[in-house]
Amino acid sequence: RAWHGAMRNGIAIQTGACGALADATVCFEYSVGTDIDRYLGLLEPYLRAGGEYRRNGSAAVSLAQIAAGVLDGFVELHLNLYDVLAGIVLVREAGGWTNEFIRPDALTEPNRMIAAVPGIRDALLEVCSLV
Repeated sequence: RAWHGAMRNGIAIQTGACGALADATVCFEYSVGTDIDRYLGLLEPYLRAGGEYRRNGSAAVSLAQIAAGVLDGFVELHLNLYDVLAGIVLVREAGGWTNEFIRPDALTEPNRMIAAVPGIRDALLEVCSLV
């Protein structure tokens, strides 16, 4: 649920309306803190489901692109709070979904970040075994 909505240059933005993984573009990011086999274990089933993927190299950019309707999802297994806090607000304000990233140890321990447009949320979590 959006509280005030997300804006870009004074104009309201919102997430896209993608409803199927086969039509989605999801950013899968990799960091050195992630086991390569675990990363590939996320990516392979998603690609087999027919989705398109990107790697931007920036969680902040990817989350902003979800909020603006450019990307449909984002997955990274090892991020810090300062990498994603503003992006979480943007995605949620634009009508998207994010996992509950903020936990009691969020300032000291990395966590996984998953964000998606509502139409692919459940399918993305399921295909990547992140439920």
